[in-house]
Amino acid sequence: MNDEIAEIENIVGSKLPDDIKSFYTGALGKVELPAEIDVPDSSPWIDEVNRFFDENDALALLREDAQTIEYEIRNIPARTIPIADNGNGDYYIVSLRELDFGAILYAFHETCDPMDDSLEGAIVLAPSFTEWVASFRPKEKRSSTPDWNAIREAKLQEILHPKPPWWKFWAKGNK
Repeated sequence: MNDEIAEIENIVGSKLPDDIKSFYTGALGKVELPAEIDVPDSSPWIDEVNRFFDENDALALLREDAQTIEYEIRNIPARTIPIADNGNGDYYIVSLRELDFGAILYAFHETCDPMDDSLEGAIVLAPSFTEWVASFRPKEKRSSTPDWNAIREAKLQEILHPKPPWWKFWAKGNK
């Protein structure tokens, strides 16, 4: 076990689920991101994962959280670790509570108060990290490069088949 994993376990006061340790050590393989995910019930705003946090990222977030807790500010709910985000300031977290150990939850910043240890407002997505990742579907990547052939063809059609100016339509209707 590496030092970062041991420190995470020390900060949260719990052993990590085996599949999370496997993810951190690279034993689970690579998951293509961004990925679409299945969303339970009426939560249309969470449908993708944009990045994972490795053990260094998770450790940095937990350390930062430990510093702000003395001011009664917390970003990561107690007895959880961040595992991913959606790019909108929301976290996918791993529960380390006895009740739902290893479950993946979505901590939507508008419904889940990180100061509330009950995790009320968090949405359960899967009973384990392995099951959650297995449900991912590759998200179609948007290209920032315009389709110049389609643009050229559209302009050519405008030149070859011009539409009459708007005032000609208006003039025809008023004769």
